[in-house]
Amino acid sequence: MPRTLNIAVQLTALGLAAVLRLTAPGWLLIIFVVSLIGPAIALAPLSFALRQGPDRLRAPVAIPFVGTAACLVAAAACVPETDDQRDFVPLLELVRPGNGLHHPAAEALSTVGWVAVLGVFVGVVWIAAALGRARTARTRR
Repeated sequence: MPRTLNIAVQLTALGLAAVLRLTAPGWLLIIFVVSLIGPAIALAPLSFALRQGPDRLRAPVAIPFVGTAACLVAAAACVPETDDQRDFVPLLELVRPGNGLHHPAAEALSTVGWVAVLGVFVGVVWIAAALGRARTARTRR
């Protein structure tokens, strides 16, 4: 995967995640933005992509980048949000406003969202390990 394509994928995922969360803002969004951990984790793949050299990314490095981007978008769409009146899943709020967590798919989407959050954390660690391994392999040549 070319470096510029990877940067485009990371920017697109970050932008989609931001739009999804901002269309249905609540307390979780406020906590995420105010804490330093949330933005740092969300921006980590983009940071790694920007620091990557001009080389093409091989599959062992490209796969965690794409997987983490997908998990970031899934987490933004499916992790339940809460405001002062109700709890809701942002994706369902876009499709059927006002249902909250009473929609039949809410529980399944909530589970998908929290698994995706875990996937983002695992993906960031995987990216760091894959980039470290790729650097080590390059210096041995």
